Amino acid sequence: FRAAVILGQGGGSFQMLQYLVKRLPVMVCPKWVLTKSQPISVDDVVEYLVNSINVKETEDRDFDIGGPDVLSYVDMMKRYAKMLNRSLRILIIPFLTPRLSSYWVDLITPAKASLVRPLIDSLKHEATVTDDSIKRIIPIRLKNFEESIKAAEAEEQVKKSVIGRERTSHSLNN
Repeated sequence: FRAAVILGQGGGSFQMLQYLVKRLPVMVCPKWVLTKSQPISVDDVVEYLVNSINVKETEDRDFDIGGPDVLSYVDMMKRYAKMLNRSLRILIIPFLTPRLSSYWVDLITPAKASLVRPLIDSLKHEATVTDDSIKRIIPIRLKNFEESIKAAEAEEQVKKSVIGRERTSHSLNN
């Protein structure tokens, strides 16, 4: 399975989105933020993976997966800011390189430049699903962008409550 932007706790794309929107009311962004993709909830990715185990038609095949919304990274940032009732101003400039962008994101967010650079490089290319045959093979109800964000935020609250009670890796894994 190939996915462009996976929205969920622990994912680099989501972590980058979350920290930028929650911390910065104004952003200077490179033009790659205008590239279209189909973000998908990590829950939906896991559901595809689990269901594919028992479906013969998925063996030895590649599938592009994406959520129901086709959005640019700017669209995602604005929609996320709206969910948080935050104002967000974005200025797009054409000369920020992926390397410079990754260092900036590394400085602003807990996401490391070594993780962010490949994500940013991939966002230069449009990543929308062209063959959606997986929907016929494994029909699931895909979460839209807002539902994916709400699920990720709920997961973060559960994680915080577990970390607050216990600090063992076993409890975190559960």
